[in-house]
Parts: sequence; C-alpha cells; structure tokens
Amino acid sequence: MPENNIPALPHDKITPLPNTEPDAVPDLWNTRFEEIDDNFEALRQRAGGAVAELEAAKGDAPSFAERMNQVSQAVQDLGGDLGSLQGMTAPMLARAVRLDWDYSGNNISMEMWAGDYTLMDTQPVDVISAVAGDDSIDVEDSSTFAAGQRYVVYDGTHSEQVLVEAVLTATRVRVADALTWAYGEGAFLARTSFAVADGTSQAKAGDTYFSKPINLGFDAAKRSVVIRRKPTAAAISVDYLTAANQWKSAPLAWTRSGGKVPAGYIDCEYEFTIAGDTALRVSVSGGAGTTEVQHIIGLGTITGLRGTHTPPLKPVMANPLDGAEGLTDLPTLALTNYVSLTDTSVDAVQFQVSTTADFAEIMIDSGAQVGGLSWREVGLRLEVSSTYYVRGRARDAEGAWSPWSDAVSFSTADSFVYVQAPTNVSPADKLENVGDTPTLTGSSFAVYAGSDTQEAAQWQIREAGQSYDSATLDTGDDTENLTSFAVPADLLKSARTEYFWRVRHKGQNIGWGEWSVETKFTTKKTFGTVIGIALVTTGGASGQWARIDEDGNAKATDAAFFNAHPTYAGIVDQSIDSQQMVKIPAFYIKEGVVPSGTFAGKTAIWVSDKKEAGFQLHPAFMDAGQPLQQFWIGKYKASNGTGNVMQSVPGVSPLVSINFPTMAARATARNTGGVTGFQLWHVYMRAAIQALALIELGNPDVQTLIAQGYVNASAAQAVDAAATLAASWRGIIGLWGNVWEMFDGLQTDGDRKYKVWDRKGNKTYITTNQICPSASASYIVTMSADEGADYDLGPLFMPATVDASINNGTYADGMWSAANCVAYHGGDWNYGAICGLFCLNVSNAASNSSASVGGRLAKV
Repeated sequence: MPENNIPALPHDKITPLPNTEPDAVPDLWNTRFEEIDDNFEALRQRAGGAVAELEAAKGDAPSFAERMNQVSQAVQDLGGDLGSLQGMTAPMLARAVRLDWDYSGNNISMEMWAGDYTLMDTQPVDVISAVAGDDSIDVEDSSTFAAGQRYVVYDGTHSEQVLVEAVLTATRVRVADALTWAYGEGAFLARTSFAVADGTSQAKAGDTYFSKPINLGFDAAKRSVVIRRKPTAAAISVDYLTAANQWKSAPLAWTRSGGKVPAGYIDCEYEFTIAGDTALRVSVSGGAGTTEVQHIIGLGTITGLRGTHTPPLKPVMANPLDGAEGLTDLPTLALTNYVSLTDTSVDAVQFQVSTTADFAEIMIDSGAQVGGLSWREVGLRLEVSSTYYVRGRARDAEGAWSPWSDAVSFSTADSFVYVQAPTNVSPADKLENVGDTPTLTGSSFAVYAGSDTQEAAQWQIREAGQSYDSATLDTGDDTENLTSFAVPADLLKSARTEYFWRVRHKGQNIGWGEWSVETKFTTKKTFGTVIGIALVTTGGASGQWARIDEDGNAKATDAAFFNAHPTYAGIVDQSIDSQQMVKIPAFYIKEGVVPSGTFAGKTAIWVSDKKEAGFQLHPAFMDAGQPLQQFWIGKYKASNGTGNVMQSVPGVSPLVSINFPTMAARATARNTGGVTGFQLWHVYMRAAIQALALIELGNPDVQTLIAQGYVNASAAQAVDAAATLAASWRGIIGLWGNVWEMFDGLQTDGDRKYKVWDRKGNKTYITTNQICPSASASYIVTMSADEGADYDLGPLFMPATVDASINNGTYADGMWSAANCVAYHGGDWNYGAICGLFCLNVSNAASNSSASVGGRLAKV
C-alpha cells in the first residue's frame, strides 16, 4: 500500500528462489534479476524527480534549505508563525499562497520579486525599436503584454510610463500616448524599471513599478500597502487605480523601524480605500544613487502596527491676520489650511502669544487644547495699544503635531469696548448622531464695557478638512436668527461626517464681535430609512432575492416596517381635478454591488427617503431639469371622460382602441383652465413603482405574492372589477392584466436599441447602447446596466437577456420586442402567467390601436 503519496515499487518483494530440488535451477535467476532491475529503474526515476523538484524549489538559492530559510524569514517578517510550512516544498507553498491571495475575503498580494511570489506577470522584454513621437513599440515578443495594462519602457538613460492600447502583432504594441524618447538596443518594456535580482530590487529616481491587476477585497475596509526599504533620501510614493481607471494617491501613513523590522530597513505603510479590482503604481523621486526596495505588500486591511505617523502640513493663522489692528483683549485665535495627507482629523491645537517676534518671551501658551482649530484665552487679558505675535500648530487624531505656523503680529485697540464673542451652546461639542436639520444655538448677545443692541448674527458650518472659505453653510448677515438657526435639509451629509461650526454677533453701533470658538458635531450614519434588495441568483422563474440594509447585510422586515418607512407611508390617495390619483413621494436610489458580507458581489438596489452618500434622486422625480417633491399616478387604468379627455375614475371601462399619439394627447388634454402637469405615465414613473414594490414584496412575482389578476378571460372588464381590483399595490389598481397600458419615454430604434428620455426630465429621446432582446413571449432573465452621459438604464428595469422557458426567468414576467416600436406595460386579459409588474411589450408601432391596449394617467 503506498504511503505518503509515494508510488509503490514495481515489485514490492523479490520473488524468493526455491531451495529444493528440482525447482532450484539457474534459469530462475534471470527472472529475479529482471525484478531487481525494474525496482532500481523506478528508484532512479524517483530520485531524478526529487532532484528536479528540489532544484526548482531552491531557485537561485544555493540549497533548498537556504530557500526555506528565506521563505521562513519572509513569513516571520510579516509577523507570522512558520509552523508546518517547514514541511512544504516551494511549489506547494506557492500554490497555497496563490490560492489564499486569490480567494481570501480581504486579500494579500506580495511582491517578493521572484517566481510565483511576484505581482508582475511579465519579465522585461527587449525593445527592438521605438521612435520619439510615435505611439508604437517594436519588441522581441509581445505575447506577454495585455491591452489596457500599464508598463514602463526604459534604458540606461530614460524611462517613461506607457499604457498598452493594443497588441498589434507578435512583435509590436501600440501605446496610448506618443513616446517622449527614442529607444533601441539595451531598452526594455516591462512592469517595472527597478533593477530586480536576488529576491529584492534597487530603484533610483525616475523609476516606476506597476503591479498587474490585484484585488484586496470587496468590503469597505481601509487597505494598506507596506513597503520594506532602505532609509535613503529618496521619496517613494504609491498610487492605486480607481474604478474610473484613474490613479489616486495612497498617502504614507506610518513609518516603522526596529522590532521585527530588520536592522537597516524601514517599513512604510500607505493607506487607501477601494473595493474590487485595482493595481498599484510605485514611483521613486529624489535622492542620489539607488534605494533597495525589499518587498511591496498589498493588504486587505490596515496593519494597526502604528509607528511614526505622517504629520499634518504646516497650518496658517486665520485669526488674527498679519498686521491686524484694534483687536480686543481676548481675541479668538484660529488656524486654517489644516491638511492631513492621510485624511486624519484634527484632535487639538496649541497657540503661543509672545511680546517678541522670536518668541523668546512667551506670555500665553495654550498647551494642547482638544477640539477644533480655534481657541480663546479666558483668563489673562492683553493690554491696550500693544503689539503681540502669535503662532499655532495642530495635532491630528494619531498624535502627530504639525509644524508651527508662520507667526503673525497684531495690535490691540486703544480701549476695550466690544461685542463679546458668543459661546456655542448646542449641538454640544463632540455630539454624535446628529440629524440632517439640527438647530444651532449660541449664547446671548453681550457687550464688554458698554452697551448696544444686536443687529445680526452670522452662522457658519464647515466640513472637517475644509475651511470656512468653502463653508457648508454661511448665512452672512442674518437679522432674524440672532441666537439660534435651524439648518435646512439637504445641506449636511450623513455617513458620520464631522462638521465644525461657529457664530458671531453684530451690534447696531459697535459692529461685529469675535467669532465663537468652533465646536464639532458628527452626523448620523444615515439620515433616511434605507432598505434594499439583492439579486442572489437568477433563474428559477422569479430568481432568489434578499432584502438588505445600507451595508448589504440581511434585513428582516415586516408590514409594520414598510408602513412606517417615510417613502411607503407617503404613498397615499389624493383627488386632483376630480381625478382619483395616488401620490408617490420623491425618494433616492442607489444601484451597485454589495461590498461585503453574505451577499458580497451581488447586484442590488437601495432606496432612501433622504439623500445619502452614493444615492441619487430617482429620475422619476425630475421634470424639465428641476427636482420634484412627488408625482401622481392614476389610481385606475385610463378611461375616456367628457370631451375625449383622459380620466382616472372607478366604475367605467378602460380607454382602448386608439393609437399611441392619441392616447398621449388624451392625457395632456386635461391641462386646461389653469390645470397643469397631467400626462401619460412614463418609463421613469413605472420604474419607481417597480423598485418600491420589488423591495417591499421581496420578489418580482406579483401574481404569486399579490394576485393573479384578470389574465384568463376573453374581453376587457371595468377598471375596478374584482379580478382587476385584486391586481393592485398600495392603492394603484390593476397594475397588471385586463388591458395593456401604453407608457411614454421608451421606444426601440431601427436596430432594436432602446431609446429612452434623458434622465433630467427634458423628455429628449436618447438612443442607448443596449439592444432590446429579440423576443416573442420570452421570460426576462437579466436587466441592463447600460449607462451614458444623459441616461442610465440601471434603475429602469430594461431587459438585457431573455429565455423561452419560465423556469429560466428571473422576474416571473415576459416581454416582446421589435424595431421602431413604442412601449406597453403589464399584459392583458388573456396572457396568463406572463403578465405582471415587469411585463414589457415593445413590439407595436405607435400607429397601432387595439381593444386590448389602454393607458394610465399621471401628473407632475
């Protein structure tokens, strides 16, 4: 029986020779020698294979043991425990590591400059010829290059970054931009111009390194890149590729030495945030000679190992300004231009006031004052008619101090009668979970050493990291809100955004006083009520779906949840111009991929009653470029009113047997006598209803979840007959079945591409890139995500693929299509299971009329 996966010898035991006559004859010896020879040959092959594997495993190392020492050291350098790795061969380790890199939730990508432990997918390729000003490069072999990837072309004198646009031939590539320099013999095209040898690299100023595409995880965690290097004067910067195919800087956050960092090296940790695929660019600048770059490691999270933090840049004094005159005895000292390269928030400030320009005699030292960028002395008062010098510095939340600002000089007034700086009362300093419309409250108006009447106040809010020059709120002279101010909606951001605020008062005679010392508040994670749904799997007639929260986690909901949700609760019946309508309040929508958790990577949509990060006002609520607070949809299918005007009332038969232009005209005919906004419902309104219903129901199959509707008959029935009445959602009657409903804003062109109105509500048709599936009673499998400059099919539920079998469908409903056609919704009286909320028909010309096709009134 083979042990440890070692193949058995051909002959486990040599057959014994007989030792009795007449069996023990010399002729039997030959067969035994043959068995022995077979075993020796097997052993020889086994030994050769072991030698070959060891040679491959040790690579450039003098021995396999030395190679394992190198691997061991690398693992230990990363803070790991070698453990059972000692028993693994290098190829086995490489396969295991590669699988871990590829499939970990938060991945690790290592540049160790050799074999399988490299993030470069091509070795340097000799350049045959490259002409300055040309966009092609002739190389010895172009097979390892890929279009859309970035490389470096370099020789001993010049180097430049190139983006390969196309591989033209076996020996030529085309790059995106014309070359600056000419290259020939001795030049290379590669992922890096670093000099790589012996498991490390040497880089000089001007050198660049590109990784191949990597993925460090889909969640929202902050990522890091750690570079182990020699501590030379050279600066090494790291950029990462965004989803928009643009390079963005990953700032140097921490520098570490000592401890587990080998002597003579430093570890530099760069931090950034991205989900999904990216690539790294490492650039070297400054310094003489070369710098050893031992490893480059991309991590799915930050290390948390800290070290020396990159400090904020030198700030600037904002108050007082240099040369300011007439200041009070208690001025508010303030900094501006706080810049943290690592986007670390401010934690404290320190100010010093001196009577000398060299700060040899410091009369006030605030020490570390935790808070914003301003401070005011409340004890020691300055003298009248005196000159002082002030400087300040800021400390970030990681404890790193900025350099001192440049000092400024100021002088005090000849006498002190002034409007006192107010005090911020609420929101209290460092208050968290503040809503979108807080009320700012300051202390009462007061005058020092005199009297006056308050004329105005000025309120300002700035986002942390911004200055008051780019304030989120600046009321200017506010003569009404003297001691409190209600922040209007849609001004502040959610997502726990940090803000600072301040206020000052103005007297009728004395004028403006000093600003209050700013204080901080942090907003809620979400202002609105966010709910979404993820498509877990396609097929199975109606797919598999899961309701999710704003982070993509499974969300348990019930009827009470949706009835309390501001958007769903706002869907109410209203009578307008004697028409029975249903109001749909404006809401915000987000489409995308779930970033982490159980449903990571699944497509999803979310809705919110308020604006959140990543959310946009649903395009149904745009009209002529302006946002709407709501739209109204006919409660019933359209019927014909007096004077051939479309109406939405119960107890009548639906309006049918007219063509599309006539149907649209009947809707707008209601706009007389001062009535405005009535129209045929359109594709964006339909999509808004579909999104809300899909999330609430948890599945698109309305015929199963609500009612089959009037879909198995031979003629139309009244708009509020029992079977039609059952096919309803939140008061909108007969949303499927009975008769088709024409809707505006969607057509197909001569190539069967979707044409939709622009998303700004201008009703301008735009031809999209999405070809409507060729379909005749086919079931919808997937929806399009095609997007252009002024349109986005993502929120519109436009079918991209279909299937003839309902079992392969995802939305439970079917579709029809043809070129140069208008759109119908929902199905009619005899289409059975194919009808529903997502049922779509774009296979009829605008001139078509039928007893089975009607419409629905809407209003904005």
